[in-house]
Amino acid sequence: MAESKPKRRWYHLSPDRLIFGLLAVEGFLLLSEWFQWFAFNEKKGWTVLIAVAAVCLVVVVMLLWLVVSLLFRWRFQFSLRSLVVLVVAVAIPCCWLAVQIREAERQRRAVEAIRETGGWAWVGYDYEFDRFGNFPPSQEQEPAPSWLRDLLGVDFFAEVEVVLLDDTDFGDAGLQQVVGGLTNLQCLSLSKTQVTDAGLEHLKGLTNLNGLALNDTQITDEGLAHLKGFVRLQYLYLGNTQVTDKGIEGIRTALPNCEILESPIVRSTWDSDAFP
Repeated sequence: MAESKPKRRWYHLSPDRLIFGLLAVEGFLLLSEWFQWFAFNEKKGWTVLIAVAAVCLVVVVMLLWLVVSLLFRWRFQFSLRSLVVLVVAVAIPCCWLAVQIREAERQRRAVEAIRETGGWAWVGYDYEFDRFGNFPPSQEQEPAPSWLRDLLGVDFFAEVEVVLLDDTDFGDAGLQQVVGGLTNLQCLSLSKTQVTDAGLEHLKGLTNLNGLALNDTQITDEGLAHLKGFVRLQYLYLGNTQVTDKGIEGIRTALPNCEILESPIVRSTWDSDAFP
């Protein structure tokens, strides 16, 4: 009677199991990024870099494994199924990284367009504020090591949270150009700009906005209608605009948690409570 083939123990490491393990790690990283399980998930760009590093590590290990197997004539079991899984495991973080790079490039272009406006235009990244919203933070912090920022750019690791365009020639066309790359913007000041009611429609993608200043603009009640879906908006400045009491009452009804303020923002000081 022919001897039965010994069964491979579950803890025996093989190329097949290494690749499937890599795929499981990538799935875990994707879930952790979605649900923000760990501290590194809160830092923009780090989860995808960990996934890419895991792929690189596994590929290097497998190449070394193959070389050693050829030298010592060990069996290197690598099936067609494993090859397909490896291609998928490599493609997932590569596509993920490409999406992150594209989003960072959109933000970078938006920041450049804002800074080219001149005047009082100012952009604030998340790492430039402490956890209480104070600027500047008590301790200097950077979103990533300098060599990584030089390689991928600061916009890969940091979100723009504050944009001040006070007293500039910024108008509806410029607003449409930049807001698409600033989807995580929290505070926006358009005081003394050329923005009109039509321009406020371009803000609809800024779902995280909690502070908006429209002092000294031509905004009317019609423009305020575009803001009724901003459920996170906490502060709205409407000093010296064309908005009537009826318009203010309408926005208060739509956004009961939003405080309507008519006093201008003082730029010489940074009051995180008045304009987070």
